[in-house]
Amino acid sequence: MLKHLNAFHKSDIKNQKQDKASIINFDICADSSTSEPSSKFSPNPVCDTPTTMPRKPQSTTITSVFTSLGPKVEDAEINTRSSSSTLSSVKMKLKLLSPKQPTIYQVFAKTWPFTSTDPKAIINTRLIAEMVCTGNQPVSIVENSGFKRLLQFLKLRYTIPSRKCFLTIEIPNIYQKVSSEIRFLAKKADHVSINTDMWRSTANIDYMSLTADFLKEDMKQIHICLRVVPFPYESHTADNLVKFMNESLECWGLLEKLNVVVRDNARNIVFAMEVGKFLNIPCLAHTLQLVVKDGYLDNERMSLLTATCRKVVGHFKHLVKSYKLLRQSQEILRLPKQNIIQDEPTRWNSTFHMLNRLTEQKDAILLVTPHFPKAARQNKKLSTEEWDSLVSLVAALNVFEDVTLAASSSKVTTSEVIPIINAVNISFDRIKDYENFKESV
Repeated sequence: MLKHLNAFHKSDIKNQKQDKASIINFDICADSSTSEPSSKFSPNPVCDTPTTMPRKPQSTTITSVFTSLGPKVEDAEINTRSSSSTLSSVKMKLKLLSPKQPTIYQVFAKTWPFTSTDPKAIINTRLIAEMVCTGNQPVSIVENSGFKRLLQFLKLRYTIPSRKCFLTIEIPNIYQKVSSEIRFLAKKADHVSINTDMWRSTANIDYMSLTADFLKEDMKQIHICLRVVPFPYESHTADNLVKFMNESLECWGLLEKLNVVVRDNARNIVFAMEVGKFLNIPCLAHTLQLVVKDGYLDNERMSLLTATCRKVVGHFKHLVKSYKLLRQSQEILRLPKQNIIQDEPTRWNSTFHMLNRLTEQKDAILLVTPHFPKAARQNKKLSTEEWDSLVSLVAALNVFEDVTLAASSSKVTTSEVIPIINAVNISFDRIKDYENFKESV
């Protein structure tokens, strides 16, 4: 074993000596190749290219390969300088583009509430004031606890101002802005039509309104509400009405441009139009209401029928047991679970909705009627003839309901009056058994 190792060691040393000799021979040949030879063949036998190339040593082969493939020293230095300058310029650009780290003050400032003069706070306050004005909301909504909780939940960093701020600053500012726009539009109008109405609120305060309609240069119809204010005079005489209208129109610069006044059929307003010498026409919707009131609801037989229907509705409104039976009847008959409607006698359309709901729930009511107490059956029960009259009455009132809604639109003009009246006549001709209903009435 030792013999073999010694032999292998000797052979390895011999190989290393041969490699060194070949390296010297290779370097000498490389140096001599750079100079011009004196003859075709070199006299130096050492430089003659051997017929068989010596074996390249492993260590020098790798070094020489990388040395021959690599750049020169000067080129390497130039490339290193250029790459370092490029890297530094890229770092400078990234430094300029990268956002600056915020300070502690800037971080906490994003959570602080807005001041009253902050642009975002001003916009929020104006939008709330516009919501109150356009949606007819009470100003007290700004003090509502639920509304304030909503703003806190949204995390708007916004503190809503007081109610006084909206009443004295924000809403008056909106009024001035809108009124300026109305005056600008009114100056361009050649002719203006006015609608006027007067009513008493539930608080026993008399109000009067004025709305204006006119056409722009591009023939677009403009509808503007000029005034809705408590009537400033104690008595509703014709002279006071004329005085109020003249002052209102003069305030907006429309008195000289007045074309026609659309008014209701009250005696004082009709006489006021004569005193003020205003060209006027009656309101179609109000006239239709008078037709319904005088022609149907004030009729003795229809009044008795309507009174009986009110008693039936009152029975279900006041007795919980009957109301539950009605619900059960609706489930059995698979009818919509609708409540019975109580009407407001001063409004004929509410009476129509009450009668219409009774006809829709007729089968359920008939199923519950035998369970009424004996006293209630006598005056809270509709006969077969009364149910038939009720169906015909609802069909007739439905026509007036549709045309009243059509005539009450702000875009309706006088050119649509005749088509609406013709539609009423055609609808009555199509009502089943209407001639028998007219005879019974």
